[in-house]
Amino acid sequence: ALYTGGRYYDTGQEVDAIEAIMTVLAAEFGDMAFDQQVWNLCAGNPDWTIDLLCEALGRTPGRVAASLSRLSQRDLLGHRR
Repeated sequence: ALYTGGRYYDTGQEVDAIEAIMTVLAAEFGDMAFDQQVWNLCAGNPDWTIDLLCEALGRTPGRVAASLSRLSQRDLLGHRR
């Protein structure tokens, strides 16, 4: 596991292993609800801008940009931006 970027846990370390898995899952999927909100707004308004999304969601440009980046990496915004 160490050579592939993971970590090895011996028998008896199941609590540590589960906590590590939960950390990875939270990092990977923790923003899904927010990303869904951003996607819904983008899909419903082809003329969206970051400023409009920030205003509609009450979030900072950095938070919105991070969501747009995640959505773009998964090609969920098409080729718009």
